[in-house]
Amino acid sequence: MNVVANSLGFVPATPTLNYPLCHIHELADIFIPREDGGILTQTGVVDVFNCLRRHDEASFGGGVFIVVRCDDEETWKMLAEKGHVVIRNRRYAALYLPYHIMGLESPISLFSAVLHHRPSGAHDQQVHAVMAGYAERPLAKGETLTMGGHHHTIDHVSARPLAKSDAQGVAPFYLLAKKTLTQDVPAGELIPLSALALEDSLLYTAWRETAL
Repeated sequence: MNVVANSLGFVPATPTLNYPLCHIHELADIFIPREDGGILTQTGVVDVFNCLRRHDEASFGGGVFIVVRCDDEETWKMLAEKGHVVIRNRRYAALYLPYHIMGLESPISLFSAVLHHRPSGAHDQQVHAVMAGYAERPLAKGETLTMGGHHHTIDHVSARPLAKSDAQGVAPFYLLAKKTLTQDVPAGELIPLSALALEDSLLYTAWRETAL
Protein backbone atom coordinates (compact mmCIF):
# COMPACT_ATOMS: atom_id res chain seq x y z
CA MET A 1 0.00 0.00 0.00
CA ASN A 2 2.98 2.27 0.50
CA VAL A 3 3.96 1.70 -3.14
CA VAL A 4 0.39 2.52 -4.19
CA ALA A 5 0.50 5.73 -2.15
CA ASN A 6 3.75 6.82 -3.79
CA SER A 7 2.41 5.98 -7.25
CA LEU A 8 -0.88 7.85 -6.87
CA GLY A 9 0.11 10.74 -4.64
CA PHE A 10 -2.26 9.51 -1.93
CA VAL A 11 -1.43 9.11 1.78
CA PRO A 12 -2.29 6.32 4.24
CA ALA A 13 -5.75 6.68 5.77
CA THR A 14 -4.22 5.97 9.21
CA PRO A 15 -0.77 4.77 10.36
CA THR A 16 -2.16 1.25 10.86
CA LEU A 17 -4.75 1.44 8.05
CA ASN A 18 -8.36 0.68 8.99
CA TYR A 19 -8.97 -2.97 7.98
CA PRO A 20 -12.76 -2.95 8.50
CA LEU A 21 -14.50 -6.32 8.19
CA CYS A 22 -17.09 -5.98 5.43
CA HIS A 23 -18.66 -7.44 2.32
CA ILE A 24 -17.55 -6.29 -1.12
CA HIS A 25 -20.94 -4.69 -1.71
CA GLU A 26 -20.35 -2.45 1.34
CA LEU A 27 -17.12 -0.86 0.13
CA ALA A 28 -18.78 2.27 -1.22
CA ASP A 29 -20.67 2.74 2.05
CA ILE A 30 -17.58 2.43 4.25
CA PHE A 31 -14.62 4.01 2.44
CA ILE A 32 -16.17 7.46 2.19
CA PRO A 33 -15.94 10.60 4.37
CA ARG A 34 -17.37 10.44 7.86
CA GLU A 35 -19.83 13.21 7.08
CA ASP A 36 -21.40 10.90 4.51
CA GLY A 37 -21.53 7.94 6.89
CA GLY A 38 -18.13 6.37 6.19
CA ILE A 39 -14.88 6.00 8.12
CA LEU A 40 -12.49 8.37 6.32
CA THR A 41 -11.29 11.62 7.86
CA GLN A 42 -10.01 12.78 4.45
CA THR A 43 -10.12 11.73 0.81
CA GLY A 44 -7.21 10.84 -1.46
CA VAL A 45 -6.05 8.01 0.80
CA VAL A 46 -5.09 4.33 0.57
CA ASP A 47 -6.70 1.78 2.87
CA VAL A 48 -7.37 -1.94 3.32
CA PHE A 49 -10.35 -4.10 4.32
CA ASN A 50 -10.90 -7.67 5.49
CA CYS A 51 -13.33 -9.37 3.13
CA LEU A 52 -16.35 -10.85 4.89
CA ARG A 53 -17.61 -13.82 2.85
CA ARG A 54 -18.92 -17.35 3.03
CA HIS A 55 -16.46 -20.18 2.35
CA ASP A 56 -18.11 -20.82 -1.01
CA GLU A 57 -17.87 -17.19 -2.15
CA ALA A 58 -14.99 -15.69 -4.11
CA SER A 59 -12.32 -13.94 -2.06
CA PHE A 60 -10.72 -10.52 -2.52
CA GLY A 61 -7.18 -11.77 -1.84
CA GLY A 62 -4.73 -9.47 -3.60
CA GLY A 63 -7.52 -7.46 -5.18
CA VAL A 64 -7.73 -3.68 -5.53
CA PHE A 65 -10.58 -1.19 -5.45
CA ILE A 66 -11.18 2.53 -5.74
CA VAL A 67 -14.17 4.49 -4.49
CA VAL A 68 -15.27 7.36 -6.70
CA ARG A 69 -17.83 10.12 -6.39
CA CYS A 70 -20.92 9.99 -8.57
CA ASP A 71 -22.61 13.05 -10.07
CA ASP A 72 -24.63 11.56 -12.94
CA GLU A 73 -27.85 10.06 -11.59
CA GLU A 74 -28.80 8.19 -14.74
CA THR A 75 -25.39 6.64 -15.25
CA TRP A 76 -25.09 5.44 -11.67
CA LYS A 77 -28.68 4.19 -11.63
CA MET A 78 -27.83 2.04 -14.65
CA LEU A 79 -24.67 0.73 -12.99
CA ALA A 80 -26.59 -0.10 -9.81
CA GLU A 81 -29.16 -2.02 -11.84
CA LYS A 82 -26.33 -4.03 -13.39
CA GLY A 83 -25.10 -5.00 -9.94
CA HIS A 84 -22.19 -2.63 -9.54
CA VAL A 85 -21.31 -1.42 -6.04
CA VAL A 86 -23.19 1.88 -5.77
CA ILE A 87 -24.43 3.21 -2.44
CA ARG A 88 -28.10 4.04 -1.94
CA ASN A 89 -27.75 7.80 -2.26
CA ARG A 90 -25.88 7.35 -5.60
CA ARG A 91 -23.09 9.64 -4.45
CA TYR A 92 -20.32 7.03 -4.42
CA ALA A 93 -19.45 3.81 -6.22
CA ALA A 94 -16.68 1.20 -5.80
CA LEU A 95 -14.80 -0.08 -8.83
CA TYR A 96 -12.74 -3.18 -8.14
CA LEU A 97 -10.62 -6.01 -9.47
CA PRO A 98 -10.88 -8.79 -6.87
CA TYR A 99 -7.62 -10.63 -7.57
CA HIS A 100 -4.07 -10.39 -8.78
CA ILE A 101 -2.40 -13.05 -10.88
CA MET A 102 0.48 -14.15 -8.67
CA GLY A 103 3.59 -15.16 -10.58
CA LEU A 104 2.52 -13.40 -13.76
CA GLU A 105 2.46 -9.70 -12.93
CA SER A 106 6.18 -9.37 -12.13
CA PRO A 107 7.29 -10.79 -15.52
CA ILE A 108 4.81 -8.48 -17.27
CA SER A 109 6.37 -5.52 -15.43
CA LEU A 110 9.82 -6.66 -16.57
CA PHE A 111 8.67 -7.08 -20.17
CA SER A 112 7.14 -3.60 -20.06
CA ALA A 113 10.39 -2.08 -18.78
CA VAL A 114 12.84 -4.03 -20.94
CA LEU A 115 10.94 -4.42 -24.22
CA HIS A 116 8.81 -1.26 -24.24
CA HIS A 117 10.98 1.04 -22.08
CA ARG A 118 8.02 2.17 -20.04
CA PRO A 119 6.95 1.76 -16.41
CA SER A 120 4.12 -0.56 -15.49
CA GLY A 121 3.19 1.75 -12.65
CA ALA A 122 3.37 5.50 -12.17
CA HIS A 123 5.32 7.66 -14.61
CA ASP A 124 6.17 10.13 -11.85
CA GLN A 125 6.97 8.12 -8.74
CA GLN A 126 7.41 10.34 -5.69
CA VAL A 127 7.72 9.83 -1.94
CA HIS A 128 4.28 10.62 -0.54
CA ALA A 129 4.35 7.97 2.19
CA VAL A 130 7.02 6.15 4.17
CA MET A 131 6.59 2.66 5.61
CA ALA A 132 8.15 3.10 9.04
CA GLY A 133 9.30 0.62 11.68
CA TYR A 134 7.38 0.61 14.98
CA ALA A 135 8.89 -0.95 18.10
CA GLU A 136 6.48 -3.48 19.61
CA ARG A 137 8.82 -4.01 22.60
CA PRO A 138 11.82 -2.11 24.00
CA LEU A 139 14.75 -2.42 21.58
CA ALA A 140 18.23 -2.19 23.06
CA LYS A 141 21.35 -0.43 21.81
CA GLY A 142 23.61 -2.98 20.10
CA GLU A 143 20.71 -5.19 19.02
CA THR A 144 20.68 -6.26 15.35
CA LEU A 145 17.35 -6.19 13.54
CA THR A 146 17.07 -9.39 11.51
CA MET A 147 14.59 -9.50 8.63
CA GLY A 148 13.37 -12.78 7.20
CA GLY A 149 10.49 -15.00 6.19
CA HIS A 150 8.13 -14.89 3.23
CA HIS A 151 6.75 -11.49 4.25
CA HIS A 152 10.15 -9.98 5.19
CA THR A 153 9.24 -9.38 8.82
CA ILE A 154 11.35 -8.26 11.78
CA ASP A 155 10.54 -9.78 15.16
CA HIS A 156 8.83 -7.31 17.48
CA VAL A 157 8.89 -4.55 14.83
CA SER A 158 5.76 -3.77 12.82
CA ALA A 159 5.51 -1.75 9.62
CA ARG A 160 3.33 1.36 9.57
CA PRO A 161 2.75 3.56 6.51
CA LEU A 162 2.98 7.25 7.33
CA ALA A 163 2.41 10.37 5.28
CA LYS A 164 5.79 11.87 4.38
CA SER A 165 5.01 14.90 6.53
CA ASP A 166 4.66 12.61 9.58
CA ALA A 167 7.82 10.61 8.88
CA GLN A 168 10.57 13.18 9.21
CA GLY A 169 13.62 11.54 10.77
CA VAL A 170 11.96 8.11 10.80
CA ALA A 171 13.71 5.08 9.29
CA PRO A 172 11.98 3.30 6.38
CA PHE A 173 11.12 -0.29 7.35
CA TYR A 174 13.31 -2.10 4.81
CA LEU A 175 16.28 0.04 5.76
CA LEU A 176 16.16 -1.63 9.19
CA ALA A 177 17.19 -5.04 7.82
CA LYS A 178 20.43 -6.30 9.39
CA LYS A 179 21.08 -2.92 10.99
CA THR A 180 22.54 -2.60 14.48
CA LEU A 181 20.88 -0.12 16.81
CA THR A 182 23.08 2.70 18.09
CA GLN A 183 20.60 3.70 20.79
CA ASP A 184 17.69 2.29 22.78
CA VAL A 185 14.23 2.57 21.24
CA PRO A 186 11.33 2.41 23.73
CA ALA A 187 8.32 0.23 23.03
CA GLY A 188 5.54 2.07 21.22
CA GLU A 189 7.84 4.41 19.30
CA LEU A 190 8.87 4.69 15.67
CA ILE A 191 12.50 3.77 15.01
CA PRO A 192 14.46 6.90 14.03
CA LEU A 193 17.23 7.07 11.47
CA SER A 194 19.51 8.28 14.25
CA ALA A 195 19.21 4.85 15.90
CA LEU A 196 20.84 3.02 12.97
CA ALA A 197 24.45 2.51 11.92
CA LEU A 198 24.25 3.66 8.29
CA GLU A 199 27.82 4.65 7.41
CA ASP A 200 28.31 1.88 4.81
CA SER A 201 24.70 1.48 3.64
CA LEU A 202 24.31 1.80 -0.13
CA LEU A 203 20.55 1.41 0.33
CA TYR A 204 20.49 4.45 2.62
CA THR A 205 22.46 6.46 0.06
CA ALA A 206 20.04 5.49 -2.70
CA TRP A 207 17.02 6.25 -0.54
CA ARG A 208 18.32 9.72 0.33
CA GLU A 209 18.78 10.54 -3.35
CA THR A 210 15.13 9.72 -4.10
CA ALA A 211 13.53 10.94 -0.88
CA LEU A 212 15.12 14.37 -0.55
